Amino acid sequence: MAVTVNSPWTKTALWMAAAGLCVGLVLVTRPTSRSVALISDQGTPVAPDLKDPLEVRSLEVMSFDEQAVKMRAFKVESDGKSWKIPSASNYAADAQEGVAKATSAFTGLVRERFVSDNKADHAKFGLIDPTDETALSNGGKGTKVTFRDASGKPLVDVVIGKAVDASEPGAQAGARKRYIRESGKNRVYVTTIDGAFSTKFADWVETDLLKLTADKVKSLEIDRYSIDEKTGRIESPSTLKLSRNRKLASPMDPPGTPAAWTGWDLTAEPGPGGPGPDEVLDSERANMALNALSQLKIVGVQPKPANLVKSLSKAESSVALDMNDQLSLRRHGFFIAQQLGLVANEGTMSITQEDGVVYQLMLGELAGEADAAAAGGQVGGDTKADGKAADEKKTDARFVMVIASFDASVVPEPGKTAELVDLEAKEKSELPNVSEETRNKLEPLRKAYQDKVDERKKTLEAGRKRADELAARFATWYYLVDLKSLDQIRPVREQLVVKAAANNAPDANMPQVPGGLPLPMQVEPPK
Repeated sequence: MAVTVNSPWTKTALWMAAAGLCVGLVLVTRPTSRSVALISDQGTPVAPDLKDPLEVRSLEVMSFDEQAVKMRAFKVESDGKSWKIPSASNYAADAQEGVAKATSAFTGLVRERFVSDNKADHAKFGLIDPTDETALSNGGKGTKVTFRDASGKPLVDVVIGKAVDASEPGAQAGARKRYIRESGKNRVYVTTIDGAFSTKFADWVETDLLKLTADKVKSLEIDRYSIDEKTGRIESPSTLKLSRNRKLASPMDPPGTPAAWTGWDLTAEPGPGGPGPDEVLDSERANMALNALSQLKIVGVQPKPANLVKSLSKAESSVALDMNDQLSLRRHGFFIAQQLGLVANEGTMSITQEDGVVYQLMLGELAGEADAAAAGGQVGGDTKADGKAADEKKTDARFVMVIASFDASVVPEPGKTAELVDLEAKEKSELPNVSEETRNKLEPLRKAYQDKVDERKKTLEAGRKRADELAARFATWYYLVDLKSLDQIRPVREQLVVKAAANNAPDANMPQVPGGLPLPMQVEPPK
């Protein structure tokens, strides 16, 4: 039987077939539930629990140094009052600002774009966990950053990878665009993150070794010698001393004007010392040494043995150093000598300040890469031609010991003026009936003298207190200092005493420049 197209039943069947086809298309083309899940957390915070920097009690950064073929790990932690570096024997960290900066880098950080959910892609994005010992390659490892609160709960635990590849489809590359994933999870996202997370000791501590004010330094003394390491005897000792004095205050100077230094004097043992008749002292070279000393930077620390700490901090009046103590000293370049006691294989330097504080720098051995790493410092080191770490090469870091003491004789006692001495003699001769005129003249002069005595007393008290604080600070540590070359801080006489230029020959009749130095500066030769 023929069926016409215009039949109502035919039209109904066609409409139903078309509707079924549309439903099928919707079912085929709509996103799968897995695709929705993959992008469902785009735009959400990476670290939703990180809200307040004050909640952070530890920050740990781990990265893999492909050149040295080793992991670099660094951690700072706080007890709520102060920050310490556990990997550096709990050395005090100046971490408050660094932690706050790191925290701000994660505050508001969002998962901007989903990239991959495949663990096999982690190497490509630089997101292999640096602590993963099962990884087949050392390449492709990222930087792991973990923040924890007081309870130990992770507030942030992520691996940060490479910068975003500009050639990747849909990529928005930029210096701050990085691949990132949560530790223990495969999913990779792109995020925009500020700041770097350093594993270098020097980036988390106060690096100024001496906290030295160059303008307060009164003298530098350089001791050189050779050590017979078998016998502990000192050979060929020599001492070079640079000292300077402030000019006398001028009545023409405004009140409160600081007195200027008049330049450097030089003595030496054995001689010769200062410049001869046709020589001058290069004060600029002396100033360079002083400036270099004031800028010495710590790049790492290692703890001293307990007995040595007790001895240097004067916690006990007499401390015997055992064999382990002496082995520790030797390994860092220090020895017990028969004549001088504690000495260093590269000599010593003394820096004396006007307030009586004396720094003694003991210059030890250059540190090896292993020592530098153990000390908390990431200070480089040589590598082989193939890029792999060399066997125990020396770095640019040197072991230095610092001992602080106090010398009251450095602060001169005030002298009485000739007028005061004469009036006191007159007062004595007039006893028991001292004239009113003598009393009236004596009173202001005595007060001015007593003010100077009191000022010296305050200076001594402050200097002694500072020396004690420095001694306690320095006693505990061998410092690694960025100081490969010693020439910059301890010049020899040939660098300090130079031939006078023909047109600048010293003239005994040359007047002093008011408020400054003689031109050229004249230094009396030793008699």
